[in-house]
Amino acid sequence: MPTRSRLPRAPALCLLLLAPLAAPAGDAGGRSEAVPPFAIGLPDKPWRLLVELPGFEMGPVQHVRGTVRALGMAERSGLTVSLTLVPSPEDPSARSCRDRDWAGRQKLPLVREDTRLSDGERARVEFLVPTIDGEAVHEKHILLYLQQDGVCAIVHLWKQQYRPQDAEALEHLLASVRLG
Repeated sequence: MPTRSRLPRAPALCLLLLAPLAAPAGDAGGRSEAVPPFAIGLPDKPWRLLVELPGFEMGPVQHVRGTVRALGMAERSGLTVSLTLVPSPEDPSARSCRDRDWAGRQKLPLVREDTRLSDGERARVEFLVPTIDGEAVHEKHILLYLQQDGVCAIVHLWKQQYRPQDAEALEHLLASVRLG
């Protein structure tokens, strides 16, 4: 079955998935060459959200109502990433960031399967999306949450036409996420 390009739908879907929150090189998700991490930050914080994204073409960093966001794609590998920093002083932990964001995302009209939540300094939500608008996409979504200084950092990584053998590449990319 041919796969429709994610480029026309990605911005709209990304905005839908982000709604609850008010430089190419190598193969995305694979072993990285010496590529500097992509960084976003808030002007009043001395640290940044850093993620190694080899093979991703990142769009411009957007500043909207105190929130900072960036969206990138590695079209060749079918990966998309969204990075978000949102001030949230009422959230004292990664888990509380996750719980607040996930509560909003569950209201979206999206069929999810195999949903798993985990806690810790790096709280997560993982799920599969079998179809979008009747089209089989079998997308794996992983949302990684970190919290520091009253700010929730959210890394949303998704892979279209996900297969279990893609798991290692996704985990490798997520292991590069850090605040620094």
